[in-house]
Amino acid sequence: MHSPTEIRIKVEAAERTVARAEKPLAAEIEAHQEKLKKYELRVRENRAAGHRGVNGRPPVPMEHKTVPLCATSVT
Repeated sequence: MHSPTEIRIKVEAAERTVARAEKPLAAEIEAHQEKLKKYELRVRENRAAGHRGVNGRPPVPMEHKTVPLCATSVT
């Protein structure tokens, strides 16, 4: 068994690790959302100008870029 102090130290270390990982993830999510907004704006502007749509492939929504934790193999 681990002592309460050991458990607390491990929990605090894990919380710091998660906090460090969340910063770049938040920046990536924000950048991706900005990309989606710009694409939607181009679509609206082109349709308002009488064009069919926009050239190029639409950005992939973030939900389709992520892999659920249960689908990853943890060894």
